[in-house]
Amino acid sequence: MYAYSVQAIRDAEAPLIGPDDALMKQAAGHVAQAAATLLAETLPNAAYPGNVLVVAGSGGNGGDGLYAGAELARAGHHVEAIRVGTRIHERAAAAFEHAGGQFVTKLGDYDLVIDGIIGLGGSKGLSDDVATLLARCAGTPILAIDVPSGINPDTGVPMGAHITATATVTFGTLRYAHAVSPACGEVVVGDIGIAPQGSHVQVYRSVGTGRVWPEGLHPIPRIPAIESLEPGPDDHKYSRGVVGLLAGSERYPGAGVLCVQGAVRATPSMVRYVGAARDFVLDATPEVIASSLATAGKVQAWVAGPGGATTAELRDLLSRNIPLLIDADGIKLLAKNADLMDLLANRTAATVVTPHDAEFATLAEVAGISRTDRLTDTQALAEQLGLIVVRKGRFTLVATPGSEPITSINSGHSWSATPGSGDVLAGVMGAWLARHAALGRPLHEAAIIAVHLCADAAWLAAQTPYGPAPTSASPIAAHVQDATARLTATTRR
Repeated sequence: MYAYSVQAIRDAEAPLIGPDDALMKQAAGHVAQAAATLLAETLPNAAYPGNVLVVAGSGGNGGDGLYAGAELARAGHHVEAIRVGTRIHERAAAAFEHAGGQFVTKLGDYDLVIDGIIGLGGSKGLSDDVATLLARCAGTPILAIDVPSGINPDTGVPMGAHITATATVTFGTLRYAHAVSPACGEVVVGDIGIAPQGSHVQVYRSVGTGRVWPEGLHPIPRIPAIESLEPGPDDHKYSRGVVGLLAGSERYPGAGVLCVQGAVRATPSMVRYVGAARDFVLDATPEVIASSLATAGKVQAWVAGPGGATTAELRDLLSRNIPLLIDADGIKLLAKNADLMDLLANRTAATVVTPHDAEFATLAEVAGISRTDRLTDTQALAEQLGLIVVRKGRFTLVATPGSEPITSINSGHSWSATPGSGDVLAGVMGAWLARHAALGRPLHEAAIIAVHLCADAAWLAAQTPYGPAPTSASPIAAHVQDATARLTATTRR
């Protein structure tokens, strides 16, 4: 599923907009469907009627909300609306009242709020009055139309006070904000017959909410299923990509252990280890081969930096014509040493960096990149330095220096926000990079797979018989196999 700019959406919609509001009514039908789905979760035993509030602004989103409110009223719900703009969509307002909806000036208690305040043309956050009004609905599920009001639809950046939605229903295709903003909640797309042009953003999710949406509403998909990783009859430990891991230190031996555990559980191929945590690593994973950089044998991809690396070690690996993933301490070394940046610029083999936002900011400053928004900045760093950039977060972005679209993977949760999870990801990604390098497959696809697997593994690690609970990096590493099985073509749900 792809995301587009506001201008691309407007250009695609323009030929379909007519005086009879047909396109708006079609969109409103999707809003009503999404609202009914959320109401079914909220109402005990799906009892009717539900109490719904439409917060209607001046523009098209207000009209969408009012037409949707009319459909909900005809379905038996008690629907109220409050005007928060300088004007109202008159035809939608008339249809709303004709269906039994009521405009109010004082708020009651509601089972659902529909955000129709600011549409794609919004340029600022919520006014103080509207923010105060919505504060009275705290705790009530919110369905946003297009993009939560107050969120920039092209960048996903809050423009001030804004809506944080339970779910967002959008039309035709995704907007850029859906690729980066957690304020959107779960995003579903309703078809309205438009085909925008010019996207460079591909969007996936790892873990969904479990909601069953009606036909016609499409949630963001998981990444495509992968082939089984069972070795073939002629395969052996070297044939599907050997990864070398330079990780861990005397101060942080656990980072080396976690990185190795991620790699060992990711693919069936050999894992080589170099670092100061040798004894800890071999105690935890005796199947690993430990050596020095100088004596390490055949390797299809290297990982450097989780828990430690030296300038000399990183210089050595940058000089080799082998794919290299640089993480954590390796990224810090890059940013501090001009000679390493020069080696990076002259490499012919692929280089992957895996910064979180703070590490990204350091690299961007060194590269002289002006900060604008997450999508633009990430793509700019990839192009300027010739890297595959994996910018980690709730929404992880994978950007390449070539023509491939930037990919956003929404983990769907935040259980990965725990110490050591990045070390696990580095190991998993290194193993997948080695596999793709050995098989001649695109390396950015290996990065995307690894991001998804670790997000899914973190969600699995957080599950208990009583519901989800905090987890840590070791259980995340232990669930990489489960996540892999869930993604293979033969076992995908």
